[in-house]
Amino acid sequence: MKITAVWIMGMALVACHQAPVIKRTHVAPHEAPIGYTQVVQYGDRLYLSGVAVPGPDMAQAVDRAYSHIQKILQDHGSDMGHVVKELLFTTDMAAMKAQIETRRQFYPEGQYPASSWIEVKGLFLPELILEVEVEAVIPAQ
Repeated sequence: MKITAVWIMGMALVACHQAPVIKRTHVAPHEAPIGYTQVVQYGDRLYLSGVAVPGPDMAQAVDRAYSHIQKILQDHGSDMGHVVKELLFTTDMAAMKAQIETRRQFYPEGQYPASSWIEVKGLFLPELILEVEVEAVIPAQ
């Protein structure tokens, strides 16, 4: 009898615990038609698809990309200090390296994410020179 009661209680606990819901957010109208979602939230995790920006000036591209990322994170209850992973694609690594300080200004001092920077031949559109993808957590409140 005891074993049955323990098993029933265990199954009830499992049934009450549900996996987090996956929430998808389109930020721009072009996303759905091309099979793209800017933000996917799973529990306390945010996954941002690459924020791509045109040139010709890398300083402006960095500022626009990270400002947009910052806004998306704020809209979802997070911020740049909670970014845990960053994947950056650029068509001009030398120009991107020259903007390291511009990028750093978006992150709280010492709270930089694990990052990978990759130089590519091209991005989705020919005028794009930078694309930044991040993963962040939503802090407990």
